[in-house]
Amino acid sequence: MAFIAGIFVLMSALTLGVLCWERRALFAGALTMVWYGCLCWLLIAIASTNETNALWLIPVLIFAVGPVIAVALTPLALTVVSIYSGVRLILREGFSLTNSLALALGAALLLWPLLPNANVQIPGIGPVWQIVYGYIFCIIVYFSLYAVVYTVTALINLVPARGPVDYVVVLGSGLMGDKVTPLLAARVDRGIAVYRKSPGSRLMMTGGQGDDEEVAEGVAMARYAMERGVPEADIIIEDRALNTRQNLSYSWALMDGAPVTGGTVPRVVVATTSYHVLRALLLARSLGLKCSGAGARTKLYFAFNAFIREFIGYLSLARKQHAIVLAICTVLYAAVMIYGTYVMMQAGA
Repeated sequence: MAFIAGIFVLMSALTLGVLCWERRALFAGALTMVWYGCLCWLLIAIASTNETNALWLIPVLIFAVGPVIAVALTPLALTVVSIYSGVRLILREGFSLTNSLALALGAALLLWPLLPNANVQIPGIGPVWQIVYGYIFCIIVYFSLYAVVYTVTALINLVPARGPVDYVVVLGSGLMGDKVTPLLAARVDRGIAVYRKSPGSRLMMTGGQGDDEEVAEGVAMARYAMERGVPEADIIIEDRALNTRQNLSYSWALMDGAPVTGGTVPRVVVATTSYHVLRALLLARSLGLKCSGAGARTKLYFAFNAFIREFIGYLSLARKQHAIVLAICTVLYAAVMIYGTYVMMQAGA
């Protein structure tokens, strides 16, 4: 018991330190998952040594057994949510490749069990199919684990950071003519909410003008904020950025003056839609910009598909890293298959 408790205390201190130091890193999400596993381990150990006290079974059921059941039901739930979100999004927003991501995921989850498994002997290519099936399964496990860690990290970064801020950077996302869309309005509203909780802070509205837009997004966002009572003097407009990376870098270039929160580095919150928070923070981290995030809500069917798109976008950002890992895994898998074939041939001889 003392050993398990010591491991839990150590993991708690390590996890807390990482979350306070840099919670934007995916390592923070992975470490939080390990910490949760240690918590379940400790609760089970306590319950097993206090068998006469049934009350200890309650936290075990909540924190240990509950997640196991949830994980077991995840494939079914994910299939249903993916198909529902995908169909509803296409009906509401129209068909496109980006709008079909959730539906494609649901179809893949639905069809995967129908594929012949590794034990099925396909005439002529039985051994080859087993090798291919095993390789595909390994790739799926790799990206699934990464998706889980990404999701946990995203949820962690939706927890608002405490304390005053100097700037609230609101990211643009497209206009209807010269008016903000409902999606962008939600982002601005979230930014205004953070701004009002921190007297002395300023709002940074960032977004350039697209080909189908009558004004720059930053200008339309500023108008929307002023209509909601934000003084013009507290708004800074950035009107050149055409993507998230430019939103961040151009906004930081406009920050001037001594931080009202003290110190030499301004405290910044990036306001965007909830599904976009983590990727925006990871981009900021890659640019060396210190900040936290604030997420605006949106409809579930839209958010689910968009979150898949964001995860794919993250994979694109880290494509070199993933390419190296997959290359190493491929070589190792091939080596194991070759060695296994050699052992079987030797045994047969």
